[in-house]
Amino acid sequence: MTSRADENDKWASYAGPGGWNDPDMLEVGNGGMTVGEYRSHFSIWALAKAPLLIGCDLRAMDRATLEILSNKPVIAVNQDKLGIQGKKVKKDGDLEHSTQRRVSGGKLSANVNSHDCKMYVLIPQ
Repeated sequence: MTSRADENDKWASYAGPGGWNDPDMLEVGNGGMTVGEYRSHFSIWALAKAPLLIGCDLRAMDRATLEILSNKPVIAVNQDKLGIQGKKVKKDGDLEHSTQRRVSGGKLSANVNSHDCKMYVLIPQ
Protein backbone atom coordinates (compact mmCIF):
# COMPACT_ATOMS: atom_id res chain seq x y z
CA MET A 1 0.00 0.00 0.00
CA THR A 2 2.73 2.49 0.87
CA SER A 3 4.69 1.75 -2.32
CA ARG A 4 1.58 2.53 -4.39
CA ALA A 5 1.08 5.76 -2.46
CA ASP A 6 4.73 6.73 -3.03
CA GLU A 7 4.43 6.03 -6.76
CA ASN A 8 1.17 7.99 -6.97
CA ASP A 9 2.79 10.94 -5.19
CA LYS A 10 5.24 11.34 -8.10
CA TRP A 11 2.33 12.19 -10.40
CA ALA A 12 0.55 14.67 -8.09
CA SER A 13 1.19 17.69 -10.32
CA TYR A 14 -0.77 16.04 -13.15
CA ALA A 15 -3.92 15.39 -11.10
CA GLY A 16 -6.87 17.74 -10.89
CA PRO A 17 -10.43 18.28 -12.01
CA GLY A 18 -10.96 16.24 -15.14
CA GLY A 19 -8.14 13.77 -14.45
CA TRP A 20 -7.26 11.88 -11.28
CA ASN A 21 -4.34 9.63 -10.49
CA ASP A 22 -5.44 6.10 -9.56
CA PRO A 23 -3.12 4.23 -7.17
CA ASP A 24 -5.48 1.20 -7.37
CA MET A 25 -8.53 0.07 -5.43
CA LEU A 26 -8.78 0.30 -1.67
CA GLU A 27 -7.64 -2.79 0.23
CA VAL A 28 -9.61 -1.81 3.35
CA GLY A 29 -11.35 -4.91 4.69
CA ASN A 30 -9.45 -7.46 2.59
CA GLY A 31 -7.30 -8.79 5.43
CA GLY A 32 -3.59 -8.50 6.01
CA MET A 33 -3.64 -5.08 7.71
CA THR A 34 -4.59 -3.78 11.13
CA VAL A 35 -7.54 -1.42 11.64
CA GLY A 36 -5.02 1.42 12.10
CA GLU A 37 -3.33 0.54 8.82
CA TYR A 38 -6.72 0.48 7.09
CA ARG A 39 -7.49 3.94 8.48
CA SER A 40 -4.14 5.22 7.21
CA HIS A 41 -4.72 3.60 3.82
CA PHE A 42 -8.16 5.20 3.41
CA SER A 43 -6.86 8.59 4.56
CA ILE A 44 -3.86 8.50 2.20
CA TRP A 45 -6.11 7.65 -0.77
CA ALA A 46 -8.53 10.44 0.23
CA LEU A 47 -5.72 12.99 0.49
CA ALA A 48 -4.44 11.88 -2.93
CA LYS A 49 -7.87 12.54 -4.48
CA ALA A 50 -7.76 8.92 -5.64
CA PRO A 51 -10.99 7.26 -6.75
CA LEU A 52 -12.28 5.59 -3.57
CA LEU A 53 -13.04 2.21 -5.16
CA ILE A 54 -14.01 -0.28 -2.47
CA GLY A 55 -12.14 -3.53 -3.08
CA CYS A 56 -13.56 -5.76 -0.34
CA ASP A 57 -16.61 -8.02 -0.37
CA LEU A 58 -19.43 -5.75 0.83
CA ARG A 59 -21.43 -8.78 2.00
CA ALA A 60 -18.65 -9.80 4.41
CA MET A 61 -17.67 -6.33 5.65
CA ASP A 62 -17.25 -5.97 9.43
CA ARG A 63 -18.26 -2.91 11.47
CA ALA A 64 -14.72 -1.44 11.60
CA THR A 65 -14.43 -1.60 7.81
CA LEU A 66 -17.83 0.05 7.35
CA GLU A 67 -16.88 2.83 9.77
CA ILE A 68 -13.63 3.51 7.90
CA LEU A 69 -15.21 3.47 4.43
CA SER A 70 -18.11 5.71 5.49
CA ASN A 71 -16.05 8.30 7.41
CA LYS A 72 -17.64 11.53 6.17
CA PRO A 73 -14.83 13.93 7.16
CA VAL A 74 -12.26 11.78 5.32
CA ILE A 75 -14.53 11.48 2.28
CA ALA A 76 -14.93 15.29 2.36
CA VAL A 77 -11.13 15.61 2.05
CA ASN A 78 -11.29 13.48 -1.09
CA GLN A 79 -14.21 15.47 -2.51
CA ASP A 80 -12.89 18.99 -1.82
CA LYS A 81 -13.93 21.11 -4.80
CA LEU A 82 -10.48 22.61 -5.39
CA GLY A 83 -9.41 19.15 -6.50
CA ILE A 84 -5.70 19.44 -5.78
CA GLN A 85 -4.01 16.18 -4.87
CA GLY A 86 -2.22 16.16 -1.54
CA LYS A 87 1.52 15.72 -1.75
CA LYS A 88 4.19 14.36 0.56
CA VAL A 89 6.34 17.27 1.68
CA LYS A 90 8.64 15.58 4.19
CA LYS A 91 9.83 12.12 5.16
CA ASP A 92 11.79 11.62 8.35
CA GLY A 93 12.47 7.94 8.92
CA ASP A 94 9.12 6.24 9.47
CA LEU A 95 7.17 9.51 9.66
CA GLU A 96 5.73 11.09 6.52
CA HIS A 97 4.08 14.50 6.37
CA SER A 98 1.71 15.44 3.54
CA THR A 99 -0.31 18.57 2.83
CA GLN A 100 -3.19 19.49 0.58
CA ARG A 101 -4.55 22.91 -0.35
CA ARG A 102 -8.28 23.31 0.27
CA VAL A 103 -10.99 25.26 -1.55
CA SER A 104 -11.40 27.33 1.65
CA GLY A 105 -7.86 28.65 1.15
CA GLY A 106 -6.52 26.63 4.06
CA LYS A 107 -4.30 23.58 4.10
CA LEU A 108 -4.91 20.10 5.37
CA SER A 109 -2.02 18.31 7.03
CA ALA A 110 -1.59 14.55 7.43
CA ASN A 111 1.08 12.61 9.26
CA VAL A 112 1.57 8.89 8.74
CA ASN A 113 3.71 6.84 11.11
CA SER A 114 4.76 3.54 9.52
CA HIS A 115 6.70 2.43 12.60
CA ASP A 116 5.15 0.04 15.11
CA CYS A 117 5.53 2.44 18.06
CA LYS A 118 3.80 5.71 18.94
CA MET A 119 5.28 8.95 17.67
CA TYR A 120 4.37 12.42 18.78
CA VAL A 121 4.39 15.24 16.26
CA LEU A 122 4.39 18.94 17.08
CA ILE A 123 2.71 20.99 14.39
CA PRO A 124 3.40 24.73 14.70
CA GLN A 125 0.44 27.08 14.39
